[in-house]
Amino acid sequence: FMTKHLITIHPLPTLTGHYYRVNNKIYPSVTTILTSYPQSAHLTQWIAETGWHESQKIKSEAGEKGTAVHKAIGTLLGGNKIYKEHYGLEEWWKLNVFKNWYEEEQPKVIALEKFVFSKKYKYAGTVDLIYKNKLNELLLIDFKTSKSIYDHFCLQVSAYAKAYEEMYPKQKIFQTGILQLGAKNAEGYRFIKYDALEWLKEHFPAFLSVKETYEYQYGKDYTPPIYELPEELKL
Repeated sequence: FMTKHLITIHPLPTLTGHYYRVNNKIYPSVTTILTSYPQSAHLTQWIAETGWHESQKIKSEAGEKGTAVHKAIGTLLGGNKIYKEHYGLEEWWKLNVFKNWYEEEQPKVIALEKFVFSKKYKYAGTVDLIYKNKLNELLLIDFKTSKSIYDHFCLQVSAYAKAYEEMYPKQKIFQTGILQLGAKNAEGYRFIKYDALEWLKEHFPAFLSVKETYEYQYGKDYTPPIYELPEELKL
């Protein structure tokens, strides 16, 4: 990704967390910073009851399904078709739920899977969707396929919104939001929105507090091993 100010942003190949190179600087991702957010008591109990190895296997499988749903949404928003045969029942259900949300919300897509960064606060990330609603208001949202909406999700989108506004000062995010696909309600989704008073005055300061904890744990200038690997191998 390159802005009009000739700033290049791209994710780095690491095995620990997600990091981005912004020109010649390396920034941690928003989601990596938020690993320092306190783990919920419910999640701790679930891991204890399920067992560490089994719980990590379940989380990994859920992550793969979530990635498949995210990619399919990108295909749909790009104006292309997707086919049932390529997805499991749960993923296909969630994609149908997304279609229902889309038809109700009628978003005008401004950016999809957009890299953002904050030079001031030194972090970066990838926004799922930025769009204008029926009232021409600018929204920034993240798609979630998890069974619950966790407390730190709102901090994640606030960090994205702050970075986006830093990059594009003339564009103001009216609301941030979380679209949970696969909710246990009649619609099959939950769409939670936060106005600027919430995301700017409450959620973003909380994100910065978590970032301080992250920097205490790893150091302000921590850089993970970066693997520049070949595109092919042959013995």
